[in-house]
Amino acid sequence: LLLVSRLPSRHEVKVSDFQVSFDHQQLAKLQWINIPRQLSADDLAGRMILLFFVGPDCARCDELGLEVQAWQRRFGADLLVLPVWEASAPVVLPAVLGLLPTVLDDAQVIAQHFALQQVPAFALLRPDGQRLAIYSAEDSAKILADLAYLHQLFLHKMKNSSLK
Repeated sequence: LLLVSRLPSRHEVKVSDFQVSFDHQQLAKLQWINIPRQLSADDLAGRMILLFFVGPDCARCDELGLEVQAWQRRFGADLLVLPVWEASAPVVLPAVLGLLPTVLDDAQVIAQHFALQQVPAFALLRPDGQRLAIYSAEDSAKILADLAYLHQLFLHKMKNSSLK
């Protein structure tokens, strides 16, 4: 496990700040660690985003970290995996996730928005920032299938728009 110190909060965000969708602008407002600068909406736009909700004392989070790392390698720059730390305790990420930009959600703003009840869990956002699906830890095969499908659609759309 990798211990990551917490940065002071830059933004006070409430659940009411999130409208029907959870877009790149809203995600960029949150507090980040493991990154030299705050990510902007432009940094997030045009990529599939897989939010990976993790917390303290979560052995399954550690196990899933290896799968998540493989998904990141498979889809490269088209997929941004963002661990979401859901506790006010010191951040202790699975070592395989320790170098990824991580969103701090100690007030559980994001978890409440997605109506999550436990960790680990996942939320997949389309390249336009709209929510595609929410998954439990047991859905890893479904997550991979949805990532592959979305990736294919994303590449097809990019290819068609560059032909115009």
